[in-house]
Amino acid sequence: MSKLSDHYQTAKARRDRLEARVHETSLVLQSFPKSSIGLTPDHIKFGADYRLALADFQAANTGLRMFNTWFLRHFASQVKADREIEQRARYERLRVCAYASQGEG
Repeated sequence: MSKLSDHYQTAKARRDRLEARVHETSLVLQSFPKSSIGLTPDHIKFGADYRLALADFQAANTGLRMFNTWFLRHFASQVKADREIEQRARYERLRVCAYASQGEG
């Protein structure tokens, strides 16, 4: 593997960890009680636990946004190539499913 490829794989792993952290903090926020219309009541929003959870989520989300800016700036061509590979694989799966369903009719 080339040095650039090693850096790209390391950066992707870091991105995955940051995305997992955002997801975890989001789940904590979603666990707070909601009103009948789906909003978090004010008395809960002003509580220390909610404010701490919200701060954790905002910090994780900001970190991911900043990382994504850097990541796309430095690895644009690799990201594009990965997306094209994923699109081709998705297209091939759809094509195979369509072909298989034609044989069933």
